[in-house]
Amino acid sequence: MRSPKIFYAGMVLLLACSAFSIILAFQMHFTLAGSWEYAATPEGYREILFLSSINFSLIPLAGLLIHQPFLNWLLTRPWPTVEFKRIVATMLLAGGTVYTETSSHKYAVRYYGKDLVLHKIFVHLLDKIYGIKAKPARWKTGNSYITQVYRRKLVEDLLTLSPTYVCRNKNGNGGPQPSAAFLLDASPEVLREALRLAISSTGSIGYTVEAGRNGGRFMVRPFFTFGHLSPLSLLSSYQQALAKVKLKTSIVFDRRFEGRGFLRSRSWEALKSLAEMGGFIPETKVSFGNYRGMERNLLLQALLDFHQHNGKSFASIQEALKAVERSLNGSFQKLSSCEACGQS
Repeated sequence: MRSPKIFYAGMVLLLACSAFSIILAFQMHFTLAGSWEYAATPEGYREILFLSSINFSLIPLAGLLIHQPFLNWLLTRPWPTVEFKRIVATMLLAGGTVYTETSSHKYAVRYYGKDLVLHKIFVHLLDKIYGIKAKPARWKTGNSYITQVYRRKLVEDLLTLSPTYVCRNKNGNGGPQPSAAFLLDASPEVLREALRLAISSTGSIGYTVEAGRNGGRFMVRPFFTFGHLSPLSLLSSYQQALAKVKLKTSIVFDRRFEGRGFLRSRSWEALKSLAEMGGFIPETKVSFGNYRGMERNLLLQALLDFHQHNGKSFASIQEALKAVERSLNGSFQKLSSCEACGQS
């Protein structure tokens, strides 16, 4: 994954700046300690000031790389503006709405979600593309946030990519349907990062224990789901986009909501593909279930560790559950320790 590499690059830059500051301090001391006329500038004084200004300007950059490596990596990509717009549109399809009412000149974009890091990415992208200054606000329910922007140009650009961003309106079957087909024209790198942002918003992973064929031994099977309560038009385009990053899924309809469903995979290969494309966005967390509050990437890696180091079948459901929980808990402790060491 790129984020740790950028973190370490920031650490190296910070250490280099610190060492250079010490060298410059000694050089300044010896320069000022020499005999020179007070009316004249000592030799080398201006050069040291110039190098010091460059050095101190790099220190905040090193701090940013360490604090938010993915965000800073994303914002510095040399992609055309249209590619960044595709990323914003993908985020809104997964966790937002785009509202327009031309008769009253109302244009609004709203992005929802519990992960503040995703909101920070969203507002920085708006600033980069449109110069829009926005700030996430606490939502009235739970530990959730909302970022809303009123800008006609933004709304018009987004509607050129998808005819609507309403994904869960029960009465919207007769109108235009949302689509992520614009992702199929994105470059491979943009496609990958856009999908990671969307999956980090509405994707989930976990496991189930199932009996083998003909009532045989029990097996632990993973699951990956994405795009809950989305219409077929959106699910189909999502499915094609995910297939381009080697993540194969099936469309499953929710019986409670006519014509709406989600994408699902039950294979370990899907989880491997998700990890190979970078996994979830760092700092995003599981929002429900037994692992609520845990970083999604920790759960992803723990599941893959279990698959790699444990048996493929078990004599009973209880044996399978004990094996997977024991393995996951061990992986959580090990991965959390490694992560703490990397950030200290």
